[in-house]
Amino acid sequence: MAGIDVQKAIAKLKPARVRELTLAVLLAEPDDFEDLPAPQMMLRNDGWTGVTTTIDGDGYRAVLITAGGRRTASRSCTVIDPEGVVIGSFAADAAARVAAATTAALVAPRMLRDEPVRLGVLGAGPLGRLAIAVLREVLPIERILIHDPDPLAAAQASELGRLVGDAPTAVRDASLIVTATNARDPALRADWVAPGAAIIALGADRQGRRELDYRILADAAFVTCDAPAIARV
Repeated sequence: MAGIDVQKAIAKLKPARVRELTLAVLLAEPDDFEDLPAPQMMLRNDGWTGVTTTIDGDGYRAVLITAGGRRTASRSCTVIDPEGVVIGSFAADAAARVAAATTAALVAPRMLRDEPVRLGVLGAGPLGRLAIAVLREVLPIERILIHDPDPLAAAQASELGRLVGDAPTAVRDASLIVTATNARDPALRADWVAPGAAIIALGADRQGRRELDYRILADAAFVTCDAPAIARV
């Protein structure tokens, strides 16, 4: 990539491991990656997993990288112009949250009948709060119950719905359930889900996270996933 110091372009990305993975993605040959359905590729190194999504348009390329280890995760986006020059690189956690919440807003009306929605939300962090905000714009919601075991996160969502003390109470009678957690063990159990409920799971975006009880997937009328190969990791 002529015309720019790639190391300098990505210098502000954090943590350092994400910078290393970003550089590896920009400079690596395709054979360095495991085979995954285009435009996604996966790179593993020293306990970290980096998943890249490449979007091309009008000669420009945007490479979104989700990199995570056991305890931390980060996202970065690098934009490359038609001449192969890196023209920008930035931390993309906020952009990824917007993309996930917007996706929820697009699919939810197609999953539900045109009637008042009882929304149950597990996870009141930035992603959960944003999902609630956008869903309120597109759905006729009559009730929102929210649970997060972190009292600070829960407090920040207090104006968006009614806080409840446990996960089953938040979702048991919900017609739409949204999970936006970093759970490693299922945050949502099949026994808590009402027949016919729709579920949008947003949080399990990297290796080691698991939001849904396997029985939920086995019993579902249909399941759709934006990245099946990654979901199987």
